[in-house]
Amino acid sequence: MSMTKHAGLGAGTGDIGTIAFGTLSGGAGAALTGGNFWQGAVTGLVVSGLNHAMHKMMNEDFVKGKLDREVDAVFRNLADSEAPATRETLYKIKDSLPTLKSYFSKTGSVDMYAQPDISSLDDGSIAKTYAHSENNFKSSRVSTTYFKDSFRSYRILARTMLHEFGHCLSYKNGDFYNYHINHTRAETNSWKERYAFNYAFANGGVPYRNDPWYLMNSK
Repeated sequence: MSMTKHAGLGAGTGDIGTIAFGTLSGGAGAALTGGNFWQGAVTGLVVSGLNHAMHKMMNEDFVKGKLDREVDAVFRNLADSEAPATRETLYKIKDSLPTLKSYFSKTGSVDMYAQPDISSLDDGSIAKTYAHSENNFKSSRVSTTYFKDSFRSYRILARTMLHEFGHCLSYKNGDFYNYHINHTRAETNSWKERYAFNYAFANGGVPYRNDPWYLMNSK
């Protein structure tokens, strides 16, 4: 089974985390292949003496991911407000945000449930994805339960959903199973989270390098 090892995928890092680790628009490829695109961009600007341009690039709207921009466009002043902790909310946000709607079918149209009576799991997980098979390693049918802390805002919920979509895909396509059979439990736990972070980032989510858990488990 899958657990998110985070407090809302970047919650707590705030604007500073976004600025420090955010990749520039169009620089996602460099980041995904291991290049430190942001550091390189900043260094180049400083060397060139283009301080004004550097500050413009650090504008909040510029460094936000595609999913965040969709949340802003759809929910506007409610984007960072608490969302109703219901199953209806999950399907509403899935249908309202183009990114989530587009990738939902690739998860196998995962069954989604809300559990408002539990804030989070003991390890801090705010959502949990299951593969419905005898060994819970590989299945064409998966489900995700979102706990109350997932609904702290529409933005956090959207980020968490995209992350969990990554877990769903890893179960459906067999990637999780293929990795699991040749690695230890600890290695697999770290791998599955990296997989979900990378998936979310590649598909418009928060840059995975923003998240403290990812930074600690990236190798």
